[in-house]
Amino acid sequence: MKKHYFSRLLTLDPLWVQQQIQHFMQEDCPKGDMTSLATIPSETQAIAELQAVEPCIFVVEQILPYCFPSFCQINLHVQDGLKVSEGTTLAT
Repeated sequence: MKKHYFSRLLTLDPLWVQQQIQHFMQEDCPKGDMTSLATIPSETQAIAELQAVEPCIFVVEQILPYCFPSFCQINLHVQDGLKVSEGTTLAT
């Protein structure tokens, strides 16, 4: 049996990550989240907690900060590769 070897990618280019997320968001909701835009005043501030809904291996440390507008402050509570349980706070 022939073994295949692949190089490990340990980091992602932040600019590439940003471009990919912008592309995905533009494709999924080109005019923004219409429900949020219609019901939440633009000056509203919020604090959110991102929790694991099932046991998993956390692997989005380099991606998650770019999933939110630049004015959002993201505090990660776990690192890539960490096995987390349901209910674990991943970020605030």
